[in-house]
Amino acid sequence: PIDPAYVTVTNVAGSEITSSITDIDGRFGFLLPKDVYYFTVGKSHYKFPSDTLRGKDQDELYSNLYFGGPLAHDGNQIIKLNIPLDPVGFDWNEFAKSKIDFFKLYSRKETLRRRVFALVFYTGFVFSAGKFLIAPSYFDLSILAFYLAILIYHHFWSARHKIVTVKRAGSPLSFSIIRLFLPGIDQAIKTVTTDALGRLYVLVRPGTYYLTVEEKISDGSYQKVLQTPPMELPKGVLDRDILV
Repeated sequence: PIDPAYVTVTNVAGSEITSSITDIDGRFGFLLPKDVYYFTVGKSHYKFPSDTLRGKDQDELYSNLYFGGPLAHDGNQIIKLNIPLDPVGFDWNEFAKSKIDFFKLYSRKETLRRRVFALVFYTGFVFSAGKFLIAPSYFDLSILAFYLAILIYHHFWSARHKIVTVKRAGSPLSFSIIRLFLPGIDQAIKTVTTDALGRLYVLVRPGTYYLTVEEKISDGSYQKVLQTPPMELPKGVLDRDILV
């Protein structure tokens, strides 16, 4: 989803009827009387209509794609549109080359940050516990209880908010598509995309699933590169990195 983008509605005569700015999820909506309308979208560094997907009714994630044609509206119906935009000046091949070094640098910084935080936290915890055992006081007890509360919260929060990464040979698969299926009926029940660092978060009902990974390749299309065997998600959270 792209935000913020500027969506304009015009009539057949070319007069602007209304406009809106998309929200953080790229959504917009209008209440319009009966007429024929045209939609246009403006966004810096993006082009409308899309040339990449022109002629297609759907892509890997969205259907009802719109490319600027007339839309007849009866005043009562709900028209659902997904409007693709083409990035301007974005070189996917260069990004694919540079993301590896960026990911390694980011990973080193993130690992160092976590280790420093853990060292400071557990040093304080051990010091507080030792001080309480040597010379107990209500103040020391409150500090120790605070540390324990953080540990318990972190344990349960991590169990429900696990961010995993899709990798190949240690490098992230940026903007890849992950689909979760129910075994037996082979029905996709959830589809998510990874971010620029190959990360994603998946929360579903507890159960058994298998997943597929579709990698974004240099021409902008996708190819399936992995299908896992069925796996149990007893807490409904995907809690392990995906290695392709």
